[in-house]
Amino acid sequence: MTKTAVPNAAHAEHPVTFIIKITNGGPADAFGVTVDDGLAPVLAGFTWTCTASAAPSRCSHASGRGSVSTTSADIAVGGTITYRVTGVLPANAAGKVRNTVRIVSPHGTTDRGCAPKCSASVTVTRAPIVPVTG
Repeated sequence: MTKTAVPNAAHAEHPVTFIIKITNGGPADAFGVTVDDGLAPVLAGFTWTCTASAAPSRCSHASGRGSVSTTSADIAVGGTITYRVTGVLPANAAGKVRNTVRIVSPHGTTDRGCAPKCSASVTVTRAPIVPVTG
């Protein structure tokens, strides 16, 4: 699983997109994987989309508003699920915001590389817009 932010550093009143890619390296299909990406309060109003690389991989919801919260996905061996969480940073935003996504394997299954939970984070430096004077 990877998580990136575009752009990083992000500027107030400009869009930023968090990209989450979850790939199943096998040896079996992963059905009912829980995806949870709770957004920090400064990221209120963000929207998200989910796409799957190919059947039988699929997202339980194709899009939503706010946090990707307890959404599930099916990921075939070699398949990838991609979430794009997009929004505009509030005016005068400054400092850093850390955004973390977690996945939990379906009940009764184990993933040696992800026991009991997997997570990925990205920290975005938020810079306020500097007024142009002249």
